[in-house]
Amino acid sequence: MRGFWAAVRSYWSAALLGIPAAGLLAGSAAVNGTATTALIGAGSALAGAAATRVVDLAKERRADAAQTQASRDRDLDETRRVAYMALLASSTDSPELAATIVNALAHHGSGVDPDEAAGHVANLLSKMPVNRPASEQWLKAQIDNMTSELGQARTGAALPPPGGCAVARGGAVKVTG
Repeated sequence: MRGFWAAVRSYWSAALLGIPAAGLLAGSAAVNGTATTALIGAGSALAGAAATRVVDLAKERRADAAQTQASRDRDLDETRRVAYMALLASSTDSPELAATIVNALAHHGSGVDPDEAAGHVANLLSKMPVNRPASEQWLKAQIDNMTSELGQARTGAALPPPGGCAVARGGAVKVTG
């Protein structure tokens, strides 16, 4: 019964058109002559307007539901990223960056194991990494996988060397860290 009243509330404007349409169409059976044609025409026009309104309302409800779900998904994604920050806070000086990278790798289409990603990312962001080359190779492999999935060739651009400096075009040194 609860669902019935929810539907009535949602579609009341269509009912305002549909009820008179039904009355006009039913009344046309009792009348003869030119009035019958007029009643049928008016009833049909109102029935068409009611049907159009029902379709429009259904589309609006689906769009609202999709928007609500998308908003909820964004909120959950952000909450998960913040939770990763809490988990990574003690292992890196940049828990926000680490959590953002781990969240993206694990949950935005790559399907990487979050624990494995957290270990490599925390190691890369650490001032005293345990096995930086292995973590760099792991992250480069993830980048290659994503690039391949996107259907693009890897540009070959190298990551900046440890220490945070990179040589820019023209030979100028750019401090990145």
